[in-house]
Amino acid sequence: MRVLVTGGAGFIGSHLVEKLLASGHEVVILDDFNDFYDPQTKHANIAGLARDVTIYHVDLRDSELVRNLFHREKVDAIAHLAARAGVRPSIQQPRLYYDTNVTGTLHLLEAARVTGVERFVFASSSSVYGRFAISLFTGRANGRIWPFINSRGAFTPGNPSINLGTAARAAITLTLTT
Repeated sequence: MRVLVTGGAGFIGSHLVEKLLASGHEVVILDDFNDFYDPQTKHANIAGLARDVTIYHVDLRDSELVRNLFHREKVDAIAHLAARAGVRPSIQQPRLYYDTNVTGTLHLLEAARVTGVERFVFASSSSVYGRFAISLFTGRANGRIWPFINSRGAFTPGNPSINLGTAARAAITLTLTT
């Protein structure tokens, strides 16, 4: 299987890439190498993998680049791990976080739809949900049962993770309804 791993140069993404390669899959990495975490560290994370994967330096906000990548690479599945990280910066730059985490996810979903990619796994780190307990519950949409993340208390006044969490929840909703 040919798998696109967004955020594939990050800590979690690069480990997923290693596991996929060890399991015999072909991997394409999409990462914007933004500077919330040191880009040199991200490059180091995938340095040993560079000859075995195709790497694209693409910002998810650029729908044309995302769409072109899908047409060029013909992937079978997507592991979507890419996101703008950092709670405090999400409060200072909410538009950037929304555009990257929500609109970027929509660009991936649309490119997947247009190119017929039906396997889409979306994951996020715990920083998205804040310091509150996380529970999983189910809901119905389009006649199917879907898992939803419920972070109790996350939308209380003064909670610093509200912007990052809100963007992640919106992206989760997109993956469930698109």
